[in-house]
Amino acid sequence: MEIADKVASLIFSKYDEIDKKGKPEAGREWTLLSGFVFELNGNFKVVSLATGTKCLGKSQVCQKGTTVNDSHAEVLARRGLIRYLLFEVKETKQTTSSFVFTGISPGGKCVFKNGLKLHFFTSHVPCGDASIIDMPVEKIGEKRVLNDEKELNKEAKRIKLDIHRTGAKPLKHSPIQDPKQEGQNYHKRGAVRTKPGRGDPTDSLSCSDKIARWIFTGVQGALLSHLVDRNLHINSVIIGGGCQYDEIIIKGSLVGRALCASSPSFYQSRFVFKDSKQATKAQKPCPKSIIWTLVNGEQHIEVGVEGRKLGATKKNWLKSCLTISRRELFKEFLSVGGEKFIKMSYKEVKNSADDYKKLSDKFKCLMGTWAVDKSQMQNFSISTLD
Repeated sequence: MEIADKVASLIFSKYDEIDKKGKPEAGREWTLLSGFVFELNGNFKVVSLATGTKCLGKSQVCQKGTTVNDSHAEVLARRGLIRYLLFEVKETKQTTSSFVFTGISPGGKCVFKNGLKLHFFTSHVPCGDASIIDMPVEKIGEKRVLNDEKELNKEAKRIKLDIHRTGAKPLKHSPIQDPKQEGQNYHKRGAVRTKPGRGDPTDSLSCSDKIARWIFTGVQGALLSHLVDRNLHINSVIIGGGCQYDEIIIKGSLVGRALCASSPSFYQSRFVFKDSKQATKAQKPCPKSIIWTLVNGEQHIEVGVEGRKLGATKKNWLKSCLTISRRELFKEFLSVGGEKFIKMSYKEVKNSADDYKKLSDKFKCLMGTWAVDKSQMQNFSISTLD
């Protein structure tokens, strides 16, 4: 599709402009790339993109909101989108309009422009449920003995169905568990899963599950729901070329599981991300992440590793925060329009977004199960603004 290649090429061009710092080591490492592009009246604007394949284990997370626990490209790009929108809110309050907002409603919320479209690109099928896609495997050399003794034994080819495997594991309390049997019966589709990884296990849910929630509730999240007039929905999901793709399975995972009333369009681009595993044939995922965000019309780039700024020390934990961490996004929210929430904790502000919370709770109910309670990581507050 033309729109798929258009969005992919915009994301790739922006990635090519970024310095090599934080990018995979040529010939040895690979990474994933995701990004968000707004379209308005035929004009396209890349507002956030990110690379990343890692997430923190349970023992590494910070309860003060200073670490980014999930550094998969899709999640980082969405956090970058939220940061972009916070600055758009600030601009609208100062000048009465911006690229995405047409003004302020009588209730004090920023009003999204009519005709605004949001395209989401990711270079590979999201980890978890959406990646469990059928794969034909050709088994050659199986001999078939015919009853007719005059016939010679013949070699026949038998096509046996298998599936692409995911390292993402179903939640322990999920009613859906993997049979782990041969072929197509190794996985069972529909389960809410934690992200794949070795060593210290993570509580971060798979990208398939998180994207399903963005599609259902809107990508803006709870904080921005206090500041904007409506939920911001994704109009198209575009998967990069070179990877497995099955629209029925992917759409079923990201839309069907929660019985969404409306659905984005799904496409696969012909273009392959040059630093993907498929293109490079590299075996090692890059441990670093790049976060590119458009802020006040200027490009802002950060490199992260293990959920913090590259080169930062854990001792100076406040200065080690990425601008897309919970703490920094919360600070930005408070400064651009959430001043009345200054004495409340991050968790309290999120829970006070009544309409969004109801929608989020409905989504979790429809999914059948959801992540363990992470409220202890959301109880931090910011009493003063820097």
